[in-house]
Amino acid sequence: MHALTRRSFARTSLLSFGALTAVTACSSADGNDPSAASDGSWPRTVTLGNSEISLDAAPQRIVAVSTETGDLALELVGPERMAGVVEGAQDPSSANQSELAQQVEDTVVGAPSPDPEQILSLEPDLVLLTERHDGEESVGASLTASGVPCAAFASSDFESPQSVAGVIAALGGLFGAEDAAAQVTAAMQQQIDEVEAAVEAAQDAPRTLGLFVRGPSTMMFADSSSTSTLIELAGGTSIATESGWHSSPAADPEVLIDAAPDVILVQDFHGGGLGPFSALLESPALADVPAIAENRVHLIDALTTSGSAGARLGEGLRQIASLLHPDLVDQEQ
Repeated sequence: MHALTRRSFARTSLLSFGALTAVTACSSADGNDPSAASDGSWPRTVTLGNSEISLDAAPQRIVAVSTETGDLALELVGPERMAGVVEGAQDPSSANQSELAQQVEDTVVGAPSPDPEQILSLEPDLVLLTERHDGEESVGASLTASGVPCAAFASSDFESPQSVAGVIAALGGLFGAEDAAAQVTAAMQQQIDEVEAAVEAAQDAPRTLGLFVRGPSTMMFADSSSTSTLIELAGGTSIATESGWHSSPAADPEVLIDAAPDVILVQDFHGGGLGPFSALLESPALADVPAIAENRVHLIDALTTSGSAGARLGEGLRQIASLLHPDLVDQEQ
């Protein structure tokens, strides 16, 4: 068995994890061990860390102001209880529950800085936010003044299977959908366990670098990204973690040469494939980089490996593990 440091995904119930940030009235606070009334009774107060969200009844007009919260809400309670989702949630290249999102009558336009009045016009009884964007934080402040119950998650809450499990548990409590949340997290747990068991037999931990594009910028994943987390869980060595990249550096040829990755993973964003990186990867200066010289440059699916993958991170883990250790893990199962 190879010796490597990986972010271990504990074998205990995922519902015990609570490394998330969520709050009442759209403020934010750190904490652990989310808990909620689980007997189906209302009103209820959902405790998330040091904060509490009080709900008089099971919410029926949920508005999700980020794609990742919308995906998870739709997976747990379906479109019938959703009053609004962002436009990106209905785009199959951006969201995992786009077919369900297309059944939601209203969309929130202008994300990540939507007009709070637009949200209030939907008469929500619960709003879900990801405070990845300054605009969403200002929306939260406006909703606070209006007294709308609101759960605001940090972007870091979507970067690992462990933290996503905490979000799912929290949403299950908020929605009164604890059983559905338990089923979703149990399925993800099984996927993670299967892959981790398989890669225990690996004899090496390929040094792996991830590339992604947003707008005109080509970048390398930071150490805290979901992709870096999955690389380590899949039996690889994340160069971002090894190098201490706390933010995403530009995809610079000299950095790639110095890093000398064994494997390069390119996140396929909106179907762009390798296109945004063709000039970089085909540069003669990079010809001797091991991953390029040995033809180990691979596309990975953004829908299952990014911070918006949600409960599909288990699928993303399997894909990455199959690329790092094809002798041990099949991509399809």
